[in-house]
Amino acid sequence: MLDPIVSKTIVFIITIFVITTAIHFVGSKLLRKKIEYTRYPMWLLFAVTMFTAAFISGIVQALIFSVIIYLGVIEIYRAGEAGGFVADKLSKGLALAGASLLPLIISYKPEQTFPFLTLAGLAIFCVPVFQRNFKLASNKVALGIFSLAFAWMFSHLILIRSLAGGFGFAMFVVFITDAANSMAAVFGQLFGKRKYIPGVSPGKSVEGSLGSFLMTIVFALILKFWVPTLTIPETVAAAILICFFAQIGDLVFSVFKREVGIKDYSNILLEQGGILDQFDSMVYTAPVFFYFLKMLEYFK
Repeated sequence: MLDPIVSKTIVFIITIFVITTAIHFVGSKLLRKKIEYTRYPMWLLFAVTMFTAAFISGIVQALIFSVIIYLGVIEIYRAGEAGGFVADKLSKGLALAGASLLPLIISYKPEQTFPFLTLAGLAIFCVPVFQRNFKLASNKVALGIFSLAFAWMFSHLILIRSLAGGFGFAMFVVFITDAANSMAAVFGQLFGKRKYIPGVSPGKSVEGSLGSFLMTIVFALILKFWVPTLTIPETVAAAILICFFAQIGDLVFSVFKREVGIKDYSNILLEQGGILDQFDSMVYTAPVFFYFLKMLEYFK
């Protein structure tokens, strides 16, 4: 028999899919606006993938994260090359290997995480010297270190899952992050008038951001069953933090895209773009939520 939290999670995924679809169609009819919001199939795939990763811990979880990180690193190098960065096969190979192995290290040898990251970083730094090719050496190192940083920050989801009550915490940060971005998009398209950073992300508006904060808090309270050990004020605080950093993460990765002149990091997720387009916010919210939980644990 399934754990009650797992059963509620399955019901939630189905319910939120239906509700979000209803908001799209009802909102567009009432306000007579066409909402370009075509993320439903990819959202369902995302939800099932993250549920599987959180529910089935161990090797399956580590491999899912390794695949996501591997594809994300490929996109980092593609974006870098589009912007004029030069990446040789050795430094790219080291970055792909180091970043992809990190979830396995965290899952099975967590005490070796920092030694592994240190060695991987040193190896990438040494590539230009061993190759005796100093042309654009900083480019090669920058892309490699960026890849390791992406892998480390994203892998905080595994650290969250390893906590007591980790399944609920992992589901909470994943879906609150997605809700923050989804509601920002919906409210921005329905009510958005004041653009606050049009040069980076033309769709971002003050109204969308405020609507995102409001609905994120509402969703967090509805999903309180995922985080029973948190009080209501702590749950609200977590929702506000996640919403804020979800939007920051989205903007930061948008800045990178604008700098190198690309619209999406790839088209692997069809209209949703690439892995980094889908998980950019999670790179920020996962570590923030993890250390928020550790801070609460420390003061309690």
